[in-house]
Amino acid sequence: WIFLLAAVLLLLAMSSVASASITEYYNATDYTTSSTTSAAYQQKLALTFTPGTAGKYLIIAEANYYSNKSNSAGTKTYVNLKVDSTVYSEVAETQYWNANDKAIFCAIANVSLTAASHTVTVNYHTQVANTATAYIDNVTIFVFRLDGNEKWATSGTGLQMTSSTTLVTVASTGSFSIGSDTIYLMIATANMNPSSMYK
Repeated sequence: WIFLLAAVLLLLAMSSVASASITEYYNATDYTTSSTTSAAYQQKLALTFTPGTAGKYLIIAEANYYSNKSNSAGTKTYVNLKVDSTVYSEVAETQYWNANDKAIFCAIANVSLTAASHTVTVNYHTQVANTATAYIDNVTIFVFRLDGNEKWATSGTGLQMTSSTTLVTVASTGSFSIGSDTIYLMIATANMNPSSMYK
């Protein structure tokens, strides 16, 4: 079985070939390694900003995360993306064949923001306190203003399951037309959680 959480597909119009640009963006990075033995979420990176105007914003976050224990109970490392108090993506590395094997966290969100201060955070914790040490590094957050021409589709945060050996569609923008001189940036991501893993 393969379990899929929060599959997202975004097609972002980048204006015409001659004038492609991003007019408003914010970013933060932390490439250092942090660790915790706590089972409560710990903040790794925060980006606080005030949008120029209210509207929709694309938020992208990525990180490496891992555990110091291999393939044993209570050793998962959890990571999430929060915008203010709302969690938009959460993932846990389910098993480690070797201690310190790194996994990649990548999340995108399409969020409506007011023209007030907002905080985007990437947070992490270990599954059971003091059973393993959770690590996280190379964390990046980007925020871009959307112009209303984007095509967006998501499966939501619910768990979707399949044991099929053929492709299963979990998110689709549907058909649409674009101009011949339009550049589109395509982004797709999903959090996968297999019920079993093989080396």
